[in-house]
Amino acid sequence: MKRKSAELKRLAREILTHHYGTPMGAMVVTELITVILLLPFSWNITAESSVREWTIYYIAAFVISLLASLLRAGCIWIALNMARRKQYAFSDLFYAFKNYPDKYILAALLFTLFCVLPMLPFFAVVWFLETSKRSAVLFAALLLSVIFMLVFVILLSLNYGLYAYILLDRPQISVAEAFRESRRMMRGNKGRLFYLNLAFLGWEALCVLSLGVGYLWVEPYMTQTQTCFYMEVSGDLKQGNREENVR
Repeated sequence: MKRKSAELKRLAREILTHHYGTPMGAMVVTELITVILLLPFSWNITAESSVREWTIYYIAAFVISLLASLLRAGCIWIALNMARRKQYAFSDLFYAFKNYPDKYILAALLFTLFCVLPMLPFFAVVWFLETSKRSAVLFAALLLSVIFMLVFVILLSLNYGLYAYILLDRPQISVAEAFRESRRMMRGNKGRLFYLNLAFLGWEALCVLSLGVGYLWVEPYMTQTQTCFYMEVSGDLKQGNREENVR
């Protein structure tokens, strides 16, 4: 029987109780490294910056986001080990840098490209709005392009969002196989994951109201809950975990 969102969240809280330190630290370091790497390219960017400066900034941000995908894989690796009652440590944050980093970077690149494609109609309509005479037709096209973009990006995220988990569990397979396996696992489960993500909107609103401080607790909570979801759809959650959890 499939577990409800409330049950998966409860399991995540049980796993994290008294063990928030490592995943919280991993999340903070991931964000700090990303910000520090991007800082030389963003500190002097303003609305008056040249096209060349903006181009360099966007290219740098894209490359840094690919490198950050290795750190995010490390955060997931910590969450998997915690859920399975295996040994884990803060150093696991850098696990993907030592184990097939090319696969994680390639997968992140492909996933980003997949998500960019549905955005192209939106960008095209925005360009027409900036360069042509505005009309009701263009504004209607803008609304439709936004809806199209959101629907397809969400569907892509639901279908292929488990690729990092799969590559961590089965490093011998190719990136294409990881995407196919993610899509297979999500058959009949997309609605469940969508609802699970919606269940965190209230928590995210509280994080914004707390000026981001709340993310220290909510982000590990979300990652652990999604990890429990992955373990369930992969058939791993029902297996007994015998090893002790170590901080």
